[in-house]
Amino acid sequence: MTILYGAPLPAGDSAGPGLVLARHAVSVDRDGITGYSKAPDVAAVPASTVKMMTAYVARRTVSDSMLDQTVTYTGQVYDAGQVDPALQVGDRVTFRDLLYGMMLPSHNGMARLLAHEVGRLLDPDAASPVARFRAEMDAVAAEFGWVGTVFDDPSGTGTVSRMTARQLTELLRAIASEDPLLLGIMGTLERQIQVQGTNARAVTVQHSVQEGIARFPEFIAGKTGTLPSGHACLVMLWRHPDGCDRATAVIGSDRPMRYTDMRAIVDAETTGTRRDPDGLIVDLHGAANVGDAGSYTRARLDRLYQPRTVDVVDLTGQVPGAGLTGAGRGISVVRSGSSVTLTVAAVTLPPDVNVASVVPPEFWPHAWVYGSLSPDRSTSVSCSIEVSAKGRVRVYGNAAGQVLRGTLTWTTPAP
Repeated sequence: MTILYGAPLPAGDSAGPGLVLARHAVSVDRDGITGYSKAPDVAAVPASTVKMMTAYVARRTVSDSMLDQTVTYTGQVYDAGQVDPALQVGDRVTFRDLLYGMMLPSHNGMARLLAHEVGRLLDPDAASPVARFRAEMDAVAAEFGWVGTVFDDPSGTGTVSRMTARQLTELLRAIASEDPLLLGIMGTLERQIQVQGTNARAVTVQHSVQEGIARFPEFIAGKTGTLPSGHACLVMLWRHPDGCDRATAVIGSDRPMRYTDMRAIVDAETTGTRRDPDGLIVDLHGAANVGDAGSYTRARLDRLYQPRTVDVVDLTGQVPGAGLTGAGRGISVVRSGSSVTLTVAAVTLPPDVNVASVVPPEFWPHAWVYGSLSPDRSTSVSCSIEVSAKGRVRVYGNAAGQVLRGTLTWTTPAP
């Protein structure tokens, strides 16, 4: 099955900077003037950048004086999340740490928990507090004057939600002008979250932009969005050398390339561009960046397109209980340049497999990565797979005897 995450580029949109591979992108200054654009008003899947809207709407109800109030995870209407801290029934977390948890490591469970609790505050009698919260998201979108937005899940999971790149930049600009606390959270790279309750613990979480933020000394705040398919988004507020802030969004890139797309736009905006009468970018400086052997864009191109070797390692024998269902089946990890793919090809596994350091160090991801496997070719049921930054592989949610299939892709430092 093929899912289209965005529409084709409409005729007349700017095609530069020429290295932007994302389907949709736009850069807007603090006065709302558009710089670079590529299909900026076509609704597309925003993934976890929806959490910006969830946080913005929640903050209309959760005032500064309420930030240190705690809410309790009941395990009934929202999942525990696939990133730390993995919530347990009875855990208590403050509104403040819920915001950090959903905006830094992009914790889906914390986003849904926040939406549920704010929905209850908006209407204590609501049959579905999360549905009430989604209705509030729709109302705020109408205040912005947006059309075509869809908020299917406050966490941004799935492929139903819709926003445009321009709407994401408008939202980020609103956060920057109206909510300095939320903007500060979005610009924090690391935070210790306190979980209260019978299993009280402190968990250090890192911003998901950490994998690429070293490229951006201009960074002020931002949010990533990623689907298991590889569809990736990035929204960033950054400081231009002229002292003014820009909001830039890319939708429909892939996980490593979204930072390259963003860097290309920032390069074009900071080196200067000129506009034609229709306001479209004439990308002369983008071309100059490619021609300059010392530019970031040229260096990135040289790294991406140099000849690569492919390394393949069979992991099947290192996973206890793994069963092959025929020839060509197994668990393997493949590396080409900085891209790594772990493949589970028609293998049976015991329930809740958890194997430390099974992935070789040269294949390790920068941080935990998460995905799903299909049991018995099911299109409606899945189980989870995750790989740690130290090569641990965990598969859970499967049953004994199920034949599992799927892939998980991440980036690792190039050799």
